Amino acid sequence: MPGVDISAALASVRDRLISFGGHPGAAGLVMNSDDAPIFRRELSRAVAAIWDRAAAPSGTSIDAFVPLNDLTLELAQQIERLGPFGEGNPPVTLAVRDVAIAGERAFGRRGEHREVTLEDRQGLSRRVIWWRGADEDVPQGRLDVAVTIKSTNYLGAQALSIEWVDSRVIEAARIEIAAPAIEVVDWRGVADAAKRVDGLVSANDVMVWADGKLPSVMAARRRHDLAPAKSLVIWRAPAGPKELESALAHVSPKTVYLCDAGDADDRLESFIKRLAGLLKHDLSRREGHVDVARLAAAAGQRTATVRAGIEWLAAKGQIAIVEGEGDAWRIAPGSNAASQDLEEIALQLAGLLAETAAYRAYYRRADAQQLVAQL
Repeated sequence: MPGVDISAALASVRDRLISFGGHPGAAGLVMNSDDAPIFRRELSRAVAAIWDRAAAPSGTSIDAFVPLNDLTLELAQQIERLGPFGEGNPPVTLAVRDVAIAGERAFGRRGEHREVTLEDRQGLSRRVIWWRGADEDVPQGRLDVAVTIKSTNYLGAQALSIEWVDSRVIEAARIEIAAPAIEVVDWRGVADAAKRVDGLVSANDVMVWADGKLPSVMAARRRHDLAPAKSLVIWRAPAGPKELESALAHVSPKTVYLCDAGDADDRLESFIKRLAGLLKHDLSRREGHVDVARLAAAAGQRTATVRAGIEWLAAKGQIAIVEGEGDAWRIAPGSNAASQDLEEIALQLAGLLAETAAYRAYYRRADAQQLVAQL
């Protein structure tokens, strides 16, 4: 958004006043006091002609946008020639764009005021007085700030005073919290991985994650039974990135050991056989109530794959779906009559299994550190 060049605006007004009888002087412009109303009117017109109203902070009337380095004693003295200010002639309000608060301090008898240091992207700074600002929240990030300026006389020397009027945030401050680095140990393809894990479990605070069939050589848990621990062993290639992310979230480990048991089977026949056995247990022991999420962990697959598998078995007539919403399903014995949707569901199921097989292949070849760091 282009800013207003106050010097150019004043020069334009000076040229117009000269045409009304004024003349240049050593201080810039000499005119009769009777010409002051003309000066005010012409200055207002010059500023209005180049004022970007759309850029003004909401609720604050801005007379001009200026760079931070244009807030000078000389400019303050030029503006003061437009005074006296009061009702019918409000003080000139300027605004600076894209600055940040580089520092601040409270002052006053009760610490009720605040002095802030504004800094632009070139590193130039100006101190601004924020009257009664000590109780206000200091804006964060990049800002547009409205101010007024005037000259002051302190101990016989003239100085610039900049006063805070309003602000708007144009870029919120980014709060970056560095995540603690996770150490990754790569045991994929190691012949004695089971022995190493066994030694690790006996001496440390470790969770061993193994969706699907639990290994008999060590104490392992599926994804929903994991608990916080210092270390996490991934025994079998996960079914997908979300499953890996969920396991890391459950355990919050400082060290992750990557293993690959190599026994994950994503073939359609193997999956259906495993799923049918698990559903048979739910029919006989749980009155047909199915927890899809836990069933997916037991099958070593994603929940979407298990849902498609249940629908495939229902389309085959091996089971019937009584309720099928969310993760809480209910099934019953089927009629053994195949549905017309069988082929379509089979294609969907095959695609889901292929996706999981592809992710497991990626897990086996991916850079160990990157595999964890990208989640």
